[in-house]
Amino acid sequence: MMNAHFAAAVPDLRIMETDIDRISWDHELFDSVPQFEDGNLILPNRPGWGIEPNEDAIRARPPTKRTGIVDGGEGAKK
Repeated sequence: MMNAHFAAAVPDLRIMETDIDRISWDHELFDSVPQFEDGNLILPNRPGWGIEPNEDAIRARPPTKRTGIVDGGEGAKK
């Protein structure tokens, strides 16, 4: 949502890609899910970014494998 709000605020940014094929349990991770109308993301008018993470739900679904530079996975420097 941070990127969506930024894109909406920049006058010459017209297109931003998003993944509309959400995971089946996406609704558990946040207090609301993104809303689309006619192919457009509807920005929430709630305070802040308009969406809050559910930290308990996020902790309940840890990554299934370690990858990337930060956690020492496949992309880490050796």
